[in-house]
Parts: sequence; structure tokens; C-alpha cells
Amino acid sequence: RSLEILIATAIAFPAVLEADAELFARLEIADPGLDRLRRALLARQDSQPRLDREGVRLHLMEAGFAGIVQRLLGSSIFKALAFVRADDPDAAGENWKKMLLELHKREASEELRRAADLGAGRLDDSWMSRIEEMRREVARASAEEIEDESPFRDGKDAGATKRR
Repeated sequence: RSLEILIATAIAFPAVLEADAELFARLEIADPGLDRLRRALLARQDSQPRLDREGVRLHLMEAGFAGIVQRLLGSSIFKALAFVRADDPDAAGENWKKMLLELHKREASEELRRAADLGAGRLDDSWMSRIEEMRREVARASAEEIEDESPFRDGKDAGATKRR
């Protein structure tokens, strides 16, 4: 469900793709229909980065994604999200980033679990390289989550106003 909400958010709030298209592109999507839709969104972002919500929706409908776009945007779960109800692009961007990082972290953690199941003695150099890459991804995603939750995110000292 998280992946569907992530894609629906990119359709409804296309500006979210501007900052995180590369990370979105690297997600592994098992569902072929969702993967094709994601690739179409990314291709549209490359060719027409300034399309608004309606332009993106129409582009995807004309490209043969009418059914899946209607299903994603019409989902009761998606419609119930506060940022969707409020039509708040800033909150959509914040939620998009959190969902994207969580999915990426989950994917990387799963790769690490699979590698651990195989055992270090049975892994070749490419697997070891992939494991190290996944560890970096998990650490980066965790660091970004911590940074996003920091009360000093804007760089100001919380006590600065009291010292005046």
C-alpha cells in the first residue's frame, strides 16, 4: 500500500519528483503495472518537469494508464490522508520524502537480511559490494529521518530568542 500511496502522491503533487526523482527511480517495484507507471512518471518529469497535477494525470491517461491512475487517486486510503484533503503541497512533499525513505530503507534492510541468510562465506565480491551499498543506503535514510525530525532543522538555536 505504501508504494501505491507514494505513486499517487507523485501524480497528485508532481512537484515532489523534483527533489527525489533519482531515489524514486532506484526503488525496486515488483508489480509490473506500477513499475511501468513509475517509469512513465519519471519520463514525463524529464521531458515536461513543470506539468501541473491535471497535466500529469491527462498525460498518464493518454499513455494508457487510465485504470491504474483512477484506482490510485480514487483510493479511500489516499483520499483520507490529511495532506490530500487539505490539498497541501508542502505537507505532501514532507510525507512523500518520509514514505520514499522508509520504502528505500525497508528495501535495503531486506537485501541485508537475504545476504545474512546466505552467509558471508558464500557471497562473491559483487554481493559484498551490494551489501556495503545497502548498509550505506540504510544509514543515509536513517540519517535523513533524524535530520527531518530535528527541532533545529532550520539551523536556529531554540534558546536564541530567550537570550535576547
